[in-house]
Amino acid sequence: MSAKEQFLKMLYSTWGTTTLESFRQESDNIPGGGIWRAIRKPDGHRAAIMACVTKPDDIALFEKTFLLIDDGETDDWTKATMLDLIMGAKEQGHGFAFQRDKTGRRSALIFVAVDPDSVASLERIFCI
Repeated sequence: MSAKEQFLKMLYSTWGTTTLESFRQESDNIPGGGIWRAIRKPDGHRAAIMACVTKPDDIALFEKTFLLIDDGETDDWTKATMLDLIMGAKEQGHGFAFQRDKTGRRSALIFVAVDPDSVASLERIFCI
C-alpha cells in the first residue's frame, strides 16, 4: 500500500466516521469549550487540523477577527462527518462550519485546515 493510500485509509478511519455533532459534543464537554484534532503525515508534520469552539465569547471573538462568510447553507451535523468537512475544504486549503441556536446566533464553529499555510495558522491560533 502506498503512502497516499495509507494516509487516505487513516483519514477515513479517523474522521470518516465522526460526525460534526459528536465533535461538537466533545467540545462542549471540555471545560474550556474548545477541542482540536490533527492527522500527521509519516514525517510527523500535521497534514490536517480540525478545531471546534463552543463558548459564546470565543465564537464572538472569531466572528470579530475573521471574515466568516455565511453561505446560507448549514450542514446536518448529525450526518456530516469530519471527513466531509475536509473534502469541502480541499480546494481552498481551509474552511469552517457553524451551527446556530434557536435565536440564530452561531453556537458552534469548526475550523479545518488542510494545506501547510492554513495548518500553521490554526496551530498558531489554537496554540498547538
